[in-house]
Amino acid sequence: MTKAKAVKTWGKPEHCQDSPLWCQFRADSHINGFTTNNPFAGWYVKGGKIVAIEIEFAENTAIDPKMVKLKTSKGIHLGSSMADARSKYGLGPPSGGEAGMSRAIVKKGNRCTLFYAPAFTRIEAIQVGICGAAGLV
Repeated sequence: MTKAKAVKTWGKPEHCQDSPLWCQFRADSHINGFTTNNPFAGWYVKGGKIVAIEIEFAENTAIDPKMVKLKTSKGIHLGSSMADARSKYGLGPPSGGEAGMSRAIVKKGNRCTLFYAPAFTRIEAIQVGICGAAGLV
């Protein structure tokens, strides 16, 4: 889909940047006693088309319950365990190092889904899109 169609479908994002074109929805978040304005959803554009989307926790009590409702075809959502995602998608055990422990990637044709769990347990971000776009393997 094009950026114009994405805006019509999902609304106007709070911020877009160039190179790569990344548009994001943002919300005030309260973390460790501080208020910040964090992205919680967005899309990457290449050649005028959306090539990947990303959702993540906003650390905002009005937004996070809505984000958890978004699920993959196998029922994985923000807050799911990384072990559950690996099991449902038939992925082997994680490789060593931080990157191998915190990420799980599902490839199906030229489409990739990346699950990210920075503490190695709870999924805090999900990216879906064309493999090779926006950091997707």
